[in-house]
Amino acid sequence: MILLDTNAIVYYLHSVEPYASRVKQIIISIKDLAVTLRIIDEVEFTSIRLKGWRRYGIKRIKRIY
Repeated sequence: MILLDTNAIVYYLHSVEPYASRVKQIIISIKDLAVTLRIIDEVEFTSIRLKGWRRYGIKRIKRIY
């Protein structure tokens, strides 16, 4: 069993090369993959943060409020 790290998932979801293609190879070739709820939480938080940075230029959480 291989535990996918937050960074690997984020790289794949946001097409960060050359990492995204390597993660895709791992996802396709290995049948026994796992993630934890903590990793899912980190992926979600990182994705929201990246979207805020790209779309609105928010680089720090303090700027939100």
